[in-house]
Parts: sequence; structure tokens; C-alpha cells
Amino acid sequence: SGVVDVCLIPEVSFTMDGPHGLLSYLGTVLERKGHAVVCVAEGAGQELISAHTPLTKDLLGNPVLHDIGVYLKARIKMHFKDMAEVRYIDPTYMIRTTPCNSL
Repeated sequence: SGVVDVCLIPEVSFTMDGPHGLLSYLGTVLERKGHAVVCVAEGAGQELISAHTPLTKDLLGNPVLHDIGVYLKARIKMHFKDMAEVRYIDPTYMIRTTPCNSL
């Protein structure tokens, strides 16, 4: 749609820090536009959180994914401190509970 500045997906790994990291890129977007929109797919960035907290498995043996949104919000907020307001929206249940519409 052109609204999203960063789209994170599980198939492409990313780093948070360093000159080519997410935080650096968000800094340039904030300087240029004054705001940034980050869209994150379920399963993205698990290796960043797994370094601190290992993945567990459910009863069927599937990995229980960590909530990357909460992690990203905390890291972005900590990095930019008072320079940016961080809002986190998890539409998981809004998407799954939308009634069917034939239109």
C-alpha cells in the first residue's frame, strides 16, 4: 500500500543494531518523514528473542513462537527514548474474528 516503511517476514533475517540494522534504518525514516510504520509477520525475528529465551514446543511438537511485537516495541522505545512515540497494535484476533462477507 505504500504506507509501510518496514515489512519483517520470517524468511528474511534482520539485525536490530549496527549501521545496517533496523534501528538505524528507522532513524533515517524518522528524520525524513517524521514517522515510521513497521509491519511484522508472525514468526519474524525469532532468532533475536531465542538468543535470550529458547523456543518451547507445544504438545504436537510445533514451536511456540515468541511475541516479536512486544520485543520490537521495547527495543525501539528504548533506542529512541523521547524522540518517538511507539504504538503497538496486534490485530491477530481482529483478523480472525471478522465475519464472512460475500461482497
